[in-house]
Amino acid sequence: MWNGYYGQEPFDLRLCVLRMLRNVWRLLVITLAGTILFGGGYYMKNVLMRTEHIYQVKSIFKINYVEPPIRPGDYYINDATWNDYVDSELFQEALLMHLRESGDWQGEENIKDALNVTIASDLMVPYVNSTTHSPESAKQLAQAVCETMVEDFGTWNEQIASIEVIDPGAVTEVIPDVRPFRAFILSAVLSCFFGLIYLLLKEIGDDSIWLPGILRTRYGLATIGTVNSDEAPVNLDYLLRDAKTIAVCTVDDRIDPGEVIAQVESLSNAKKEWIPIPTPLLSPEVVEKIREAEAVLLAVRAGSHAGKPLEYVLNLFRTQDITVTATVLWEADESLIRDYYRLPGALVKEGIRE
Repeated sequence: MWNGYYGQEPFDLRLCVLRMLRNVWRLLVITLAGTILFGGGYYMKNVLMRTEHIYQVKSIFKINYVEPPIRPGDYYINDATWNDYVDSELFQEALLMHLRESGDWQGEENIKDALNVTIASDLMVPYVNSTTHSPESAKQLAQAVCETMVEDFGTWNEQIASIEVIDPGAVTEVIPDVRPFRAFILSAVLSCFFGLIYLLLKEIGDDSIWLPGILRTRYGLATIGTVNSDEAPVNLDYLLRDAKTIAVCTVDDRIDPGEVIAQVESLSNAKKEWIPIPTPLLSPEVVEKIREAEAVLLAVRAGSHAGKPLEYVLNLFRTQDITVTATVLWEADESLIRDYYRLPGALVKEGIRE
C-alpha cells in the first residue's frame, strides 16, 4: 500500500525535458500569440492608428554677457535655469503679450509645456524648442519667443548685455521614435520566456503520471507496466500467480474495466476469473465486491492530474484494508517511455540493471 513515498520522489530532469520537448508546439503557439498581441498592438497604436502630429521650431540664440563666463565662478545661465526662466510668470506674460500682438495666435496648448531650452556645448548659445500640434502655432510661438528673448529678457537680467537671434528656426515635424521591428522581437522573446516558465510550472505542478516507475517510486505500488510493454506478461503472471479471482478496478471513470480485462487476459497464460469493478470515485460501495477477490489489479490512467484521483482511491482502500496487488498504466505514451529508458543511465536509475 501507499506509505508516503511521494515525499521521497526526486525531481526527474530527464522526464521533464522529454515532456517539455513534447510541448514545444504549445510554446510556439504561446510565442506566436504573444508576438501578435503585444507586437501587433504596439504597431497598430503607434503606426497605423497614429493621429497626433507634433511640430517643432528650434530657435538658436547668442547670449552676450556683461562679463563672458571664461573663468571658474563667472556668471552664466545653464539649461536647467533657462527652463525655469521660460516657465516663470514674467516670461509667460511677456510671451502672451507678443502672441496677442501678432493677432492670429490659434494655439490652445499649454505654453509652459510647449517650450524647452537646451544647451548643447556653448554656454552662451541656448536652443529654445517650441513644440505644438500644428505647424502654424509652432511658427507663431517661436516668433514670440524670439521677440521676448531679444526685447524683454535681456532687460530683466543685469548680467546680460544683449541677446541675438542666430537662427529663428524652421517648422519640422517631430517623428516619434517608433521601432516596430524591435517591438515584435521583444514581444517574441518575452512571450517565449514566460511561455516556457508557464509550461515548466504546469509540468511540475500537474501531479501527472507518465511512467510505470512513478507508481512505484511515488506510491509504492507494484506495476506490470503498460499493456504494450515487453515485461507486462511476466510481471502479470508473477504478481498474480497465487490468485484465482482478480478484481480489475479502474481509477478513472473514462476507463472501461471490461476493456482492461480484455487486454490483460490476453497477456496471461493462466486461467483466472477477472471481475470488472468500476471506479470507487463514482461508487465507493464497490469496495465490498473488491474485498471478495483474492487480488486487485488497479488500472491507472496516464497523463496530467492523474495523481490526486489515485490518492483518493488508495486512501479509500487503506481505510477498507484492501491491498492493491498490481497496477497497470493505462493509455500511456509508449514513445515517451521508450525515449526515457533509451537514454544513457535510465536503466541503472530505475534499478533494472546493476
